[in-house]
Amino acid sequence: GAIFIGEKKRYYPYRELAANAMGFIGHDQIGLSGLELKYEPELAGERISLQINRDARGQLIHHDVNSGFDNLKGKSLVLTIDKQVQYMVEMELEKAILENGAKGGAAIAMDPKTGEILAMASLPNFNPNVFWRYPAKNYSNRNVTELIEPGSIMKAVVLAAALSDSAVDLNTIIDCEQGQYL
Repeated sequence: GAIFIGEKKRYYPYRELAANAMGFIGHDQIGLSGLELKYEPELAGERISLQINRDARGQLIHHDVNSGFDNLKGKSLVLTIDKQVQYMVEMELEKAILENGAKGGAAIAMDPKTGEILAMASLPNFNPNVFWRYPAKNYSNRNVTELIEPGSIMKAVVLAAALSDSAVDLNTIIDCEQGQYL
């Protein structure tokens, strides 16, 4: 005879898209990377043990196993990632990596008015449906795990803040002790 045991399996329909940010769960339904790991307790809900009694013939003694368990279900996590924007960012990032001979890269697209993250790409990535086929280093989301020095970009941020506060205007000369810049 054959016995079939049903098991739950998470399926990621967009495969590699945003995989580094989303993460994945293992065969035991526990988050192993990304947001799946970060929010595991909230997503999983409360784990409980349930004792079910059987009579002498092995028949279940009636229990309403669904009663009162609705509040134990895990919560949902709603993201602001836009799949079209995510796809475009990943394609452009892959193109830039190939053109520059880089080993990997990271990019974020954000709505500057709301702060919502529209895309968070990190390459190389992986397919969470078959995560075991990829090296563990591919699971990392470089946007949040690697230290990146902001460098000269901070000058533009400071200038933008000064312009916004009307501390300077476009004709103000700023002396940087190495010369004068408009």
